Amino acid sequence: RSRADLRGSLDLPLVPGVLHSRITASVRSQDGYVHRILQGGARQGNADRDAARLQLNWLPGDWDVMLTADYSQRDEESIATELMAVNPMAPGALLWNMLVAPFLGGGTAANAGDLSSPWTNHSTGLNYSDFETWGLSLAATRPFGSNYRFKSVTAYREQDSQFAADADHSPLLF
Repeated sequence: RSRADLRGSLDLPLVPGVLHSRITASVRSQDGYVHRILQGGARQGNADRDAARLQLNWLPGDWDVMLTADYSQRDEESIATELMAVNPMAPGALLWNMLVAPFLGGGTAANAGDLSSPWTNHSTGLNYSDFETWGLSLAATRPFGSNYRFKSVTAYREQDSQFAADADHSPLLF
């Protein structure tokens, strides 16, 4: 399977002794390695992640002010899974086989026929993990007297995520 991980950071003094910046970024890309054989080439276990952060540190007089902005996203398939064993007498499979499968016709009972060969599964349901988040923070610190410090932290964060997984790893619609 193909995989690439890249990470980097760059520190830049914008105004020496007064204003500094740091830019950090990372990327991870990996091909999936478990084939969903009933879905023509779909794979599970991939990675597609990006992240970045910018920090500005301002030092006016006694103050230490840090502004941070960050962003992260993931657009991946679910984790790689394989069906290794089936017990048709287990409670979930037994109820499915007794109450649902007879009305759906042949080939719908939970049985050992759904076992996967290595690096494959028979999943047919939804399979994704999408995540996006970003945030801002401002922290200001100043000495207060000889033994104390004043610190103020203000932050905002937003997140959007959606995910689904076909957890039984079979073609059945559990």
